[in-house]
Amino acid sequence: MFILRSVVVLALVLACETAAARSQFLSSYNDMIKTADVVVIADATASADIKGSVDRDDGFAEVETVFRVDVAIKGELKEESFRFVHLRAVEPRALDIRNGPRLVTFDISDEFGKINLVHGLGGIHELKTKYMLFLKRRQDGSYEGITGVFDAAESVRQLAAPSEFQANIGIRKINP
Repeated sequence: MFILRSVVVLALVLACETAAARSQFLSSYNDMIKTADVVVIADATASADIKGSVDRDDGFAEVETVFRVDVAIKGELKEESFRFVHLRAVEPRALDIRNGPRLVTFDISDEFGKINLVHGLGGIHELKTKYMLFLKRRQDGSYEGITGVFDAAESVRQLAAPSEFQANIGIRKINP
């Protein structure tokens, strides 16, 4: 009986695929704020690949997105804007990684959502997608997420986008 159990256990162990794992960054906002050099609410204004980064061998390119700061929650920025470095997939194979990257993209459109408040003061208000970013300063003066460039999405929280905001508070768009 012992031999039969041992054979069954051995067969199950050999049949199982080994699990690939890496640490997950799932933390509280308090921990994220403590870890960050700077925490801001900002909107993205421009985004472009960093020169020469598309030639990486791993199928990713480094991207630099420029943000305009609305408010600094923690830390101090010397300028009204900053550069945020993250990755994008250049080749589909780059995303075929078990426990792969958590990449992020941003709305950089220049068009603001012009809206008319149905309730309240009324008038035309301009809205743009806002993000809360938990940042670490890099040696070159740019910033990356506290989780690094590979998992940048874990360091960014999208706040209400204009259409979501409008739906939540009963706003209708004005056609200019």
